[in-house]
Amino acid sequence: MPRLSRVLASSFAVAFLALAAPVSEARRIDPMWSVDGIQSVAIPPGFANVAGSYAFQLGGGDASLSLNYDVAGRLAGGGFAAVPDPGGGVSVTNYALTGVWAFDAAAGKQTVHLADSTKSPTFVFDGEVAADGAQMVGTYQRHPGFLGIAGDESGALTMQRTDGPARTAFTLKFTAVMDARGHVRGALDGRKETTADITVYGTRLDATNHPVDVKLTGGKVRGTVATNKYAVTTAKLTVTGRGWKVKLVGPVDADGFHAVCDFSGGHFKFRGAHAELAARFFAPPPPPIPPKNLLAGATASVVDGKLKIVHAGVPSKFFGATSRLVIEVPVTDVQAIVDGHAIVHADPSSATLPDPDARRCTATVRGRDYGTSLAPADVTLDFHQFVAQVGGAVEVLATGAVVAENGAKKAVSVTLRAVLQ
Repeated sequence: MPRLSRVLASSFAVAFLALAAPVSEARRIDPMWSVDGIQSVAIPPGFANVAGSYAFQLGGGDASLSLNYDVAGRLAGGGFAAVPDPGGGVSVTNYALTGVWAFDAAAGKQTVHLADSTKSPTFVFDGEVAADGAQMVGTYQRHPGFLGIAGDESGALTMQRTDGPARTAFTLKFTAVMDARGHVRGALDGRKETTADITVYGTRLDATNHPVDVKLTGGKVRGTVATNKYAVTTAKLTVTGRGWKVKLVGPVDADGFHAVCDFSGGHFKFRGAHAELAARFFAPPPPPIPPKNLLAGATASVVDGKLKIVHAGVPSKFFGATSRLVIEVPVTDVQAIVDGHAIVHADPSSATLPDPDARRCTATVRGRDYGTSLAPADVTLDFHQFVAQVGGAVEVLATGAVVAENGAKKAVSVTLRAVLQ
């Protein structure tokens, strides 16, 4: 008995604490902010775009170089050099270079290595890329044969960008929607969910042989926004495409979504970049206002292909006295609901059809039946919902007029909600 008493006492204590817990702790907290809408996000990876055009001095003459990223993410390009010849003229020679780039995140430095050959190079350049990508500063070594110049040469070399400012950020673009629970996904275009794209470094030639930015497409947007009990909101978004992925995590406030970004794809990979996304105050939509003529508590059944909805206690405001309302239609009518509507008519022509094809609406008021068998009776039945299982919901809006045998009429305007038995 003492052990049983202790167990009971413990159970009562747990129950009391559960009842005494503040309601606010148990209630779900709606997100305060949203990251929906059209987003165009600059994501600086910490290193500049190396692809572009450069000019420098080599062999006593002017040289140009155009660089790009190849399909493997390495550097490749070429250019022309105008080198003085022994006869006092100028010899213009074209050349090609390949190379690699690297970024030391800890030191914040990007370096390049370029050479005309990987096995026996006659020209090698090793340099550091400026943070803004305006130039590459380093050293070079030239051996006999490169550009047709005799002898060896080495020293400092600066390659200056000539095609305008270098890009220093990737650009992520998407359009998102968020529901009341903070779930984020791509917005719909018709019935199709839109996807994200991200523009990375480098260019490619389009169908007309013009260079265009490299864009990774088809990113699926998924994420959540949550506000805790201290009114602190955080967001987590993931954009996943074929061969690429972006993760964005961070706090959200009146100034926006302050995200820390990780990215991999298109031969680029970085972590911890900072990006700013737009955000807005989010007030979830209020629950829909029920129609004034809403009447719940009806029952529904399907027998031999006929749907029958019955409400045995219709309040007097509908027909002038407490009444009974019965709606009968073939079940095929409600199986054709499209976009929340399946509209049919109960009138003398349809009320007299053999079951289960007949459509009827009958109100019994003070013992007298008002139905749709006699003209000018006509009731429009707009079915909004039909869940074909026991306990499933059925909803129909009935509007029009029903007529008794003595010619008396009653107006019908009621939204019936029923449960399938």
